[in-house]
Amino acid sequence: PQWVLGQWVVFAILLLALSLVDCAKRIIPDWMLLLLAAVFWLTITGANYPSQLLSTGLFALGDWLTQGLAALGCPQWLLSPLMDGAYRLLAEHFGRREVMGGGDIKLLLALGLYLDWSGMLLSLLSACILGLLWAVLTGQGRGAVVPFGPFLALGAMGTVCFGQPMIDWYLGLL
Repeated sequence: PQWVLGQWVVFAILLLALSLVDCAKRIIPDWMLLLLAAVFWLTITGANYPSQLLSTGLFALGDWLTQGLAALGCPQWLLSPLMDGAYRLLAEHFGRREVMGGGDIKLLLALGLYLDWSGMLLSLLSACILGLLWAVLTGQGRGAVVPFGPFLALGAMGTVCFGQPMIDWYLGLL
């Protein structure tokens, strides 16, 4: 449907804007993350959705409720502050400098609204690979400060556009 395409276009535009701000200022503004979450919630409760619900039945209602509840209660929401705190404590203690900002963790939480667990894992893996590749190709040294938000955004967009065949292939190996 056209409204689904509109959701993904707005998603891409917001991720691009968020990436540009992170590159320029090394910060991911909370209002952009809230706007990303608002677009998701407005889309699933939009004016076209009730007609889709009538045509597809209660399964559609169950799908978006499951996705919304999974995003709200997913382990990232619960574990990320603990993992973020432990990671920062260890990395900053041994590295003697700030390692990662909290905006990246919040961006992962906002992406959790749009992607399921397998999409989130693929997105994070591809973001790490892209970030490492960029650091190697541009000759970034060990102490270089690299914004991670653009790589998270690129990994999420790659997952949205091309991820399902890769996920299906990998899960087919099991």
